[in-house]
Amino acid sequence: MSLYAAVIVPLPVHGTFHYEVPEHLRPSLRVGHRVSVPFGPRRLTGFVVGFSEQPPEGVKGKIRRISDVLDDEALLTADLLALITFASDYYLSPMGEVLKVALPPGLTAASQVVLRATSKGRAVLESVSDPKLKDALVAASRATGVKRNTLDKKVVEQMLAEGWAGVRESFDAKSAAETVEVLERRIASGDDAEKHLRRAPAQRALFDRLSSGPATVEALGIELGRDSVRRAMKGLLAAELIERRREAKESWPTMACDPGHEAALALSDDQRHALDRILGAFEAGTPEAFLLRGVTGSGKTEVYLQAIAKARAAGKTAIVLVPEIALTSQLEARFRARFGDDVAVLHSAMTDKERRQSWHRLRHGRAGIALGPRSAIWAPVENVGILVVDEEHDASFKQHNDLRYNGRDLALFRAKKTGAVAVLGSATPALETRHLAEQGRLTELRLAQRIHGRPMPKVVLVDLARAMETEHELPMFTRPLEDALRETVSSGEQAILFLNRRGFNSVVICDECAEVRKCPACSVSLTHHKSTRSLVCHYCGHTERLEQACKKCSSLAMKPYGFGTERVAEALAALIPEARVIRLDRDITSKVGALEDVLGKFRRREADVLVGTQMVAKGHDFPGVTLVGILCADASLAFPDFRAAERTFQLMTQVAGRAGRAERPGRVIVQTFQPTHYALNAAIEHDDDLFFRVECESRRGAGYPPFGRLGLVRVESEDAGRASKTAAQLGELARAACKDEGLRARGPIPAPIERIRGRYRHMLMLTAPSPARLVQAMRFVRDRMGKVPNGVDVVFDVDAVDML
Repeated sequence: MSLYAAVIVPLPVHGTFHYEVPEHLRPSLRVGHRVSVPFGPRRLTGFVVGFSEQPPEGVKGKIRRISDVLDDEALLTADLLALITFASDYYLSPMGEVLKVALPPGLTAASQVVLRATSKGRAVLESVSDPKLKDALVAASRATGVKRNTLDKKVVEQMLAEGWAGVRESFDAKSAAETVEVLERRIASGDDAEKHLRRAPAQRALFDRLSSGPATVEALGIELGRDSVRRAMKGLLAAELIERRREAKESWPTMACDPGHEAALALSDDQRHALDRILGAFEAGTPEAFLLRGVTGSGKTEVYLQAIAKARAAGKTAIVLVPEIALTSQLEARFRARFGDDVAVLHSAMTDKERRQSWHRLRHGRAGIALGPRSAIWAPVENVGILVVDEEHDASFKQHNDLRYNGRDLALFRAKKTGAVAVLGSATPALETRHLAEQGRLTELRLAQRIHGRPMPKVVLVDLARAMETEHELPMFTRPLEDALRETVSSGEQAILFLNRRGFNSVVICDECAEVRKCPACSVSLTHHKSTRSLVCHYCGHTERLEQACKKCSSLAMKPYGFGTERVAEALAALIPEARVIRLDRDITSKVGALEDVLGKFRRREADVLVGTQMVAKGHDFPGVTLVGILCADASLAFPDFRAAERTFQLMTQVAGRAGRAERPGRVIVQTFQPTHYALNAAIEHDDDLFFRVECESRRGAGYPPFGRLGLVRVESEDAGRASKTAAQLGELARAACKDEGLRARGPIPAPIERIRGRYRHMLMLTAPSPARLVQAMRFVRDRMGKVPNGVDVVFDVDAVDML
């Protein structure tokens, strides 16, 4: 009876591919195994996701066979395979694309062919290398009168039938017995095989090389010559002296285990209550999800650590997601202090080999805690007991290319599917998360106070409009902020200055005709970077020299305006010369190791002031920081996105939370043109309930999240006409998909940034009352859109968070 396997391959194609399973592979092949399969003229690495005894319906022609199994055990666990399948279905992405995201780079790469001697070959090797063989052959030659080099199996077998009489007569009893034993082994190994090797020196050379152990075809080709190895392989395989097998390219050595040494910290009453509720669900074995809503500095991380310790003691594994790689290194230090080498980190800043090694440590049980940004949700751990999503509100949990998944949402799915406990932690939960808690679908746990009863920082708003009336220009540092900075530096304390705009100047304008220098490939202005004397597009990377003439009037009178983090750092160093100022933004962290270097210097108090973008706002714990200055709180409020107010509130609250986390109280100075805005006032008062109520009312009527699910269909092309025409056609399909009550299609309209990297962008917005209905409507559009014109890309973004 035939057996067929459904296989997924790492290509952007929907569905699975079916292969016949050869008889010799059936005993060892399982779902989740990595296999080598022919795919057109190529050979690919795929994964088995199912079996059937009947050939798939509709398949024409001969079904091809699986070439080989690449691992002794299945690499994809049932849990991970279920997550991959769900993500493919929900995010409307081919399973092959999900596979590439879920697995570390290189795990789906082409395998290598390894040659090794067969049992028959090993017997021949043992025979031909026996030092007694020459003497035995001499004796046999004397006994038979046949020349030694023409002795064949038939002659030796005849001698055996005659009881080795001639051999026994030529030696004493002991030597005769040894000679007979050697010749009998030679018969068992096959005299024909030895003759075959004597007639084929290339095969003998390859065979002798394999006597020292298996080797890859690639390595043998370098050593013995590719053509020689290729020809010799055929003869040795036909003689059944060697065998070949496709195997993974790397081995994964075990590591010495450091068990960790740091003891658990004493908990506050709020922390103890939260931990008891989490452990109660864990011990009951119920897949409950919690929202751990704690103010900044309230000790959420300690709750995570102690809950995970209980899970590990019970033999369960854990997954911890953090929003940024910058936070991964900080949390890694805390987790390793507590758990040692039981922690395996997964993130994109690691080398490909490091990621594969971490992945294999988790897969084979040599580490039980996976830590990293959103991609750590794909950790191949089994028997999951707890999943933690720290700073769950952060938009970086949503991937914005290829598979557009949300790590937080997949964590909730994986926890429910595996019966694990999920903990979403934040001082400023996403509105969707708060809404789930209001509905009772998440259990809310509050940490209302900072640890040790430390006060929340005092926040002061400074009206930039009034400051401009006094100083007659937009001040970078208003008088209250300047005075506070001087006081902080002189007292030996530290400060953080936040501005979510990198570069030196935000815009360059021609003094003659007022033309703004824009990117030729994107609908955005260029940013001036003084250190390189260049203008840079932060979307596509296009660079121009500052000295270039105006493209409209050819004037050289180009003047930069505005300020970014580069200019702020320079201005502050000039304003307060004794201040040691360092910067943290993407321009700085583009160099390998720069991120850890900057954070380490500031943590060791080798700098007084840290100037940075939103990278400084997320979860960092700097005990020396007593002052936070927000230079322009209005920047994010102006974004053309219905989430602008929410993100501003979260960002202000989070960056303000870096102040006063140790013994000294903290203060925050916020410079703004909109001092009465509800998002800023809620942040000042540390009142997330107020913000939640006001913001929900502004979204309810439009059906925006959390009162509905939002999907975007984006159309991009270098040809503006093709992009517009395709978007219009998809708009008709979207309206047809949204005829039922509760569904709504908006657009198509040009994207807020209409052109990026030379591609024109249009978008459609679909809203639905539930996830299932949103996916159904978007699948309706995808399945009916037909062949997309050449040069046009269509992207389906389920549960979109980025409107730009």
